[in-house]
Formats: sequence, structure tokens, C-alpha cells
Amino acid sequence: MLKYLWFINIFFIVGGCSFLGKEKIKPSSLLPFEKTVVVEKAWDFDNKNRVGAGDISLVTVPSVLGENVIIPARNGVVTILKLATGQIEARIELGLQSLSQIGAEVDEDSYNFAFVSADGRLTFFNSNNKVLWSTQLNGIVRMAPKIGELGVIVRQEDNKVLAYDKVGGKLLWSISKRSMPLILHAQSDMRFVGDESKGLTTIKKDLAVNLAGGELILLNSKTGSVLWEKRLAFPKGQNEVERIIDLLGAPFLDNQEICTSVYQTKLVCVDKGTGNVEWENPEKILSPGFFKSPLVASVGLKDEVKLFNREENVEVWRNEELRYRDLSKPIIWDDSVWIIDSFGILHGLSILDGNTISRYDLNRKSDIVHLTVTRSGLLVTDADGYTILLKKREY
Repeated sequence: MLKYLWFINIFFIVGGCSFLGKEKIKPSSLLPFEKTVVVEKAWDFDNKNRVGAGDISLVTVPSVLGENVIIPARNGVVTILKLATGQIEARIELGLQSLSQIGAEVDEDSYNFAFVSADGRLTFFNSNNKVLWSTQLNGIVRMAPKIGELGVIVRQEDNKVLAYDKVGGKLLWSISKRSMPLILHAQSDMRFVGDESKGLTTIKKDLAVNLAGGELILLNSKTGSVLWEKRLAFPKGQNEVERIIDLLGAPFLDNQEICTSVYQTKLVCVDKGTGNVEWENPEKILSPGFFKSPLVASVGLKDEVKLFNREENVEVWRNEELRYRDLSKPIIWDDSVWIIDSFGILHGLSILDGNTISRYDLNRKSDIVHLTVTRSGLLVTDADGYTILLKKREY
């Protein structure tokens, strides 16, 4: 009897919507608009980094270093392009497939790369001298290791942060925080928020770390000492999925505040010196917001795009014309908010009123993309390894 009841229950769960006459939610149709910004392709590059079956979709995020852009592939090939033109400067064979994103830095006349190989080894690679060292890790790392002044720093998905000496790979320091029973893989990241400068170089002194479970910490990147830690949210809900409160993406340093996004909970900014909350706004979000003082752009559960002003603590506008089009995380590029839908269309919204001012069809469909604002334009990279630089002209 229990078996038959189970089959009946599955029947109603799977076929419930059509059985009851409810229609499937459909993406919003695009409405006509007055175009005031034209987006054009400056160059594109395809490293043919196809995602294998059953693999976690992970965009190989490019790094902009000076006049060059470094585009890694998970098959162990790194391509260096001129940012302005897309001209290939060099191709570097790492010799190993990467499990994680790839961190990069300029080292005099060469490049250093840090990544976690497919067999779980943290590898430090120099483009002239090849593999400098590698060490076996005991946890999963998906985000790019951060290359500091003294060490290579990784954040494992079990909420451990470890630093290894750049010279020989010896463990310098480690910290461990409580891990939640259910987390979002490859979602929490970290970023240097140094405030000292030597010429054009920012000293990589402090490291802000987003953790699974709603905690933000600020570390001294050389010693691993915790300057402060702040619990930004507490689990709520009836099940483990509803109680996920992971911090999304990498923290933003916005003037003297560190800002971040809490999964399905809020947008929040804290004081860099103390960790005290300076601004927060409850928001049901699944992707990181974008912070550009005093503005904050976010995408809600139904793909409504919102813009907030932190100084005035108000919602400036919301655009609901792109509902259910499976939008990417937003970015603020000059005086516009930009997002990409899963149909491969880039949408530009006026920062003044949220009205659509531009569209560009990438002619590619991807559920996951990464947007990077550069001095030369907007870099767009998708999960298949396709990168395009877009420029705009106004009229």
C-alpha cells in the first residue's frame, strides 16, 4: 500500500501543474525601446574550453594586468592578449588541467600562475621557469588562488583558508571556520583590499574573505591574523536549502566600506576598519550585486533589476521588463547597468530611470557568464571559453 501511495504522490508532483491547468512560466518578451547607446564588438577570442558532462559550470575568468588580458583554459593553456586589440601575445602551456580558476601576477619579465590541478595539487607556475612547486590539498578549491606578497592563498570549500610560501611552497598559516551542512559550490570568493600604494602598485596587505554560512572576515594576508570577523546573516527556513546563506562572489572595496551579497537574504556593506554594518537592504537574490559608490545594482528572484542609492538609503528604480529571462549578475559600466539573459542578449539600462537604452545580441546562449569592466571596454566570458570585448558609442 505504501508503494502505491508513493507512486500516486510522484504522479501529482510531476504532473500537478498541467493536471490543474496551470501554465508554465514563460520569459518576458522583449519590448521596443529608444536606443541611445550602441554597443560594438572590438574583438573576440574562443579558447574552446568546453564544459564536460557532469562537470560544474565554471567560467574561466580572465585577468586584466596592465595592457594585457590573461585568458586561461581548464585544459592547461593560458593565452595572453593585448586588451585593446585582442592580438595574441603569447600562449603558455601549464602542463596540467586545472580544477580551479587560475590566479595570475606579473613577475618582472614573466608571469606567475597559481591554480589547483585536477588531482587536487596547488601548483605555482612561472612562465619562464615552469612549475616552481606544488603541494597536495585536502579540500576542494574552485576559485582562483590569490597571489600575495609572501604567499599563495587558497580558500577551500570547507571554509578553510591557507597560505603557502611563494618561494618553496611551505605552509605559512591557516585558519578554519565552521562549515555549513549544505553550501553553494564555487560561489564564495575572496579579494585583496589593500590600502597602501607604491607607485602604481597596491600593496596586497589585507584580504577580505566571503565564507559559506554568512560570515565575512578580514585577514592580514602576510600573517593570517584575523583583523575582524562579522556574521552577516543567520540561517532561517524550514529545510537546508532555505537555510543557505552563503556570501556570493568576491567582496567589493567601495571607498572605506567592504560590500557583499548574502544568498537569498540581503545586500550589505560594512566599515573596513571595524566590520560594523553601515548599510544593508533585504533582497531575495541568487547572484552577487554590484557595488559602485553610492549605487548598488541587483537582480531579484523573478529577474527584476533594481538600483539602490546607499547614501540616501532608497530604491532608485526597478525594471521588470526582463522577468524570467534568467539574467546574469549585473554590472555598472560607466553610467549604465548591464546584464545578460540566457538567450545571449546584453541589455543596457539607464542609471537614471532604469529604462532600456541598448541591446546587443552575442549570438551565444549560456546560463553562466562573467562580466569585467576594463579601461578598454566590457569583457564578457562564458562557460564555453568564449571572450568578447565590447565598446560603446553614444549618439
